Amino acid sequence: MTRKTASTTTTDRRAMIDDLRERVESFAEDTDDATLAMITAQWDGYSPRNAMLIAMQCPGATDVSGYGQWRSRGRQVRKGEHGIAILAPAGHADDQVGDDGKVEKAGRQFFKAAYVFDVSQTDEIEGTS
Repeated sequence: MTRKTASTTTTDRRAMIDDLRERVESFAEDTDDATLAMITAQWDGYSPRNAMLIAMQCPGATDVSGYGQWRSRGRQVRKGEHGIAILAPAGHADDQVGDDGKVEKAGRQFFKAAYVFDVSQTDEIEGTS
């Protein structure tokens, strides 16, 4: 899987998202319903698809958050750790602003790769506790 860099093209990012979707679909097909239910329950707060992405990439994960969330919790992601790729909403095609000023979701939902880290990939920031 390709990590997003400044030189990553739109085509590369789309291929990475497609790869994640294919891998999670295959994971779901190869996993029994009881296990999928346990995974979804364990990662309450994440979509079922993202729960499966977490489980398949880091089966031993116990507590995951994004980089900024770990910092706000007094923890630092260790240098060199690789994130767990999940799919984050990135807007809709043809979003429109209604007369009331609210954005009306129209068209296809887009997603981007986002990364979370397990607590085992972090260390406590000294001076916080």
